[in-house]
Amino acid sequence: MIVGLGMAVALAFSAQDPKAAAEATPTEQSSVAYIDINDVPPAVREPTEAEYAEIERLVARAQDARDAERFDEAVEAATELAALSAATFGPRHPITASCLNIIGQVKFDRGDFDGAEAIFREGLAIRVAALGDVHPDVAESLNNIAGVLSRRGLNAQALVFLQQAVDVWTKVGTFDRNLADGLANLANQYSYLGRYAEAEVPARRAVAVTEKIYDADDPETAGNFGTLGEILLALGKYEEAERYLLAADRVFVASGKAYTLKAGLTLSRLGTLRNYQGRYGEAADLFRRSTEVFVAAVGPDHVYTGATLASAGQAMLLDGRPERAEALLRRGLRVQEKQLGLAHPDTATTRMVLAQALLALGQVEQADALSRRSVMDLERSSGEDAQNTASARVVHAAVLMAEGENALAERESRRAVAALETILSADHPQVSDARSSLAEALLVQGRAMDAETVVSPALTRTASAFGPSHPGAIKLQTQLARSLLAQSRLADAMEASRSSASPLVLSAPALRRQRQLERVRVEAAWLNSRPDV
Repeated sequence: MIVGLGMAVALAFSAQDPKAAAEATPTEQSSVAYIDINDVPPAVREPTEAEYAEIERLVARAQDARDAERFDEAVEAATELAALSAATFGPRHPITASCLNIIGQVKFDRGDFDGAEAIFREGLAIRVAALGDVHPDVAESLNNIAGVLSRRGLNAQALVFLQQAVDVWTKVGTFDRNLADGLANLANQYSYLGRYAEAEVPARRAVAVTEKIYDADDPETAGNFGTLGEILLALGKYEEAERYLLAADRVFVASGKAYTLKAGLTLSRLGTLRNYQGRYGEAADLFRRSTEVFVAAVGPDHVYTGATLASAGQAMLLDGRPERAEALLRRGLRVQEKQLGLAHPDTATTRMVLAQALLALGQVEQADALSRRSVMDLERSSGEDAQNTASARVVHAAVLMAEGENALAERESRRAVAALETILSADHPQVSDARSSLAEALLVQGRAMDAETVVSPALTRTASAFGPSHPGAIKLQTQLARSLLAQSRLADAMEASRSSASPLVLSAPALRRQRQLERVRVEAAWLNSRPDV
């Protein structure tokens, strides 16, 4: 996320005493002195008292409008502000850079990444020249450039800028939300690179800093709860993740800030958790609500809107509704292709899920083309063994099996398992899906003993993490029973296919898989009853 107007600038334009403000919210102790931008002399002339008052009014109007996501008003006020600052302080003064920065923030929020990056990079050059390398305003520029790079899928480059920004904020100390935002952004960037253990540290620090600045029920605190919750999901800390995500959701409902970007992100993260838990209908509804939030806040063609449309489509697919899923995925894909480009990692990931939906609808040829392209694009943009690349391999493996290319499917699945098990927790649903894919490829090749070896630990972990009624657990249980049946271990197959879950408590997807499990049990019992077997 892009951070707001730097506190140093806000104080320069207001009557607030910086020392008093620092004492009021002491989140970090300053260890390095930095230049007060009030000490940088105007390049043109000193503003009059009336102009100072107008500058102060425009700063407040622009920032309030941006915080409320009234973007047209924010741009109008910031443009007036930048013009007045350039006419007095000068076009290369750090105060003018901060005025322009507001326009860059709004351009970013609206998805104009070219316009935002140009402003942020110009602001960085102005600020470094006037203030030096170690200054909170310089950190703000570094953070904002990283935000643009991240949106473009240039995650490794973005991480470098973010690390620099957080280092600067830590050195100088700060008493506003910027350090917390920078830490949350750093955590997210580690997550995009699949480095979740490294992401947890700045995410927890962001929560700690935010809780010192804001009340527990403040949306800023809730936003960082959501960031930490999402990272904990990847680390397999599901109960703690749920506590943070539910706390964030309650804050946005209670605060009335139901149509803000952070509220939309929180709903989306909670939807991801419900997907992991096998509660696909609830997940789809959360993604639908998240989409409504983003449409209201930033419009139907924003990247956030495209992402949650795709997420809603994936939940529909998991819930057994591929027709509905296809429509949502195509809508999301159109937005992402327009805003992010054809080969962006997010675009390629949505294309991967669309391939999955088409396969479920029996459109194997189209699914093949899309899955191959998604793997290729993700290898180029994210790396051959990245998390989203591995997930794309699982989908492509399913297409290959539908085409009878079982040996190739096995190869893709093995690569996916190896990659995902180094990135995610052992009980993560994506790891289980990859092991299930590999087991299926082995089963169709008649290698039942190998399939048993692959699927058995995945079943144990999934059932332990999410319960035996989870659709994924039942699918793995069915594969285990099939592998035992194929080895003519009939008694073991009957025992493995025994369900402890009542059909009355199963979700629709779990119930469908339960019926498949029951068919394996019936077959094993029938074979076991034959005297010639």
